[in-house]
Amino acid sequence: MENTGDPIHLRETRNFGDQGPYFTLSHCWGQSHPFRLTKDTVSTLKAGIPITQLPKTFQDAILVAQYFQVKYLWIDSL
Repeated sequence: MENTGDPIHLRETRNFGDQGPYFTLSHCWGQSHPFRLTKDTVSTLKAGIPITQLPKTFQDAILVAQYFQVKYLWIDSL
């Protein structure tokens, strides 16, 4: 699997309706919190960011979802 190069975008579930299947990623954070949704990051995430700016675990989960042609991924920190 390889990255398509397309940016990823945050989608809010409020008023989202039934958009089809999605995958989920939940993981143990440990001592660090490398990337998460905050008031400071929400507008950037909605506008779209390159997958390469995300932690490797997130990148891998996105690539797996793309491989299975699942359009949406819910990540517990986002």
